[in-house]
Amino acid sequence: MERNEQSMYNDVFENIHLQKMQDKLCHVGKVFGCCYNKTGQRITKLSGQEQDLELLGSYFMQEQWLSLSQRIRESEMEELLVEDTPYPWLKIAAVDIKTELESSIVWVFAAVLTDEADNVPEFVFSTDRKSFYSFLDLVVQVNRMLAGHYASKVSAEAESRRNKSSEQEMSQMLRRLSATTEIVQLLDRDDAIETIYSEFLKIIGKYMMISSAKIYKITKDMEYAEIVSDWYTEGLSADRRATLDRVFCGGKLVDKPYIASSNTVVEPDVRDMMYERGVKATAVFPIMLNGKVGMTVLFSEERKERSWSVEDIRFMNDAVKVLQSITTKRIQKH
Repeated sequence: MERNEQSMYNDVFENIHLQKMQDKLCHVGKVFGCCYNKTGQRITKLSGQEQDLELLGSYFMQEQWLSLSQRIRESEMEELLVEDTPYPWLKIAAVDIKTELESSIVWVFAAVLTDEADNVPEFVFSTDRKSFYSFLDLVVQVNRMLAGHYASKVSAEAESRRNKSSEQEMSQMLRRLSATTEIVQLLDRDDAIETIYSEFLKIIGKYMMISSAKIYKITKDMEYAEIVSDWYTEGLSADRRATLDRVFCGGKLVDKPYIASSNTVVEPDVRDMMYERGVKATAVFPIMLNGKVGMTVLFSEERKERSWSVEDIRFMNDAVKVLQSITTKRIQKH
């Protein structure tokens, strides 16, 4: 495939995945939204309940979205802007992805807030102020997961301009985008939470190409951690699985990410346990529930030496933040 054809293919692939993510996010947040690229061109269709869109258009001009997206693109640091409209119950917001301080894409949203005024027009999609800001926090986390995708895209395009092969980087870029899309698709699935956890670990495990991934629940007395879901790469023996099930890090109570690569210096007891169990690298991330560590997520590699990259750590951390949102929402629902 020629480079121009590959670039066109990648853009189409990217826009399809962005549309899927946007549709799911808008459904979860009960809001309306679309996406603009770095040149200000709209690259997705408007998401939201179709019967609402005509009514929305009578109160709101999409030019306001375009103006807001332009302002956040011109800002060097802002990743979220929220703006009033002439109607107190209607808010608009823009969420930006910046790569090397340059805007890559901007998602823009409109929300009908039922608690901001009396006599709010009746929309199928509506929310309240607190839920809207929680939704925007979620979108920021998704965008941070996508940041690695766009950083790879910029790098691959630079390689292409230098007439060097960038196929591997392009492949990695598209895999990251696919994994992010799959995670976002879990946001409002009605399956049992154990099924959601299993799917999440499978997505991350396959994308990261690691040996295993587990989710542990911290007991009420904060002394033990119980495995609630696990995933292993194909070909891992039953004996190795049993050994990894006893790996220490799942029970390590952390309130921030704990990273141990093959070449990093860690506490002697941690290194000894990794050596005893044949674990080459591990990463543990907390899930905060009701203000304290309620669960931990463990990713590990035991087949070969592994040094987690900054992008690896960011992706895993942001993915776990999305899982935290899913878990919190499920707890609140029940």
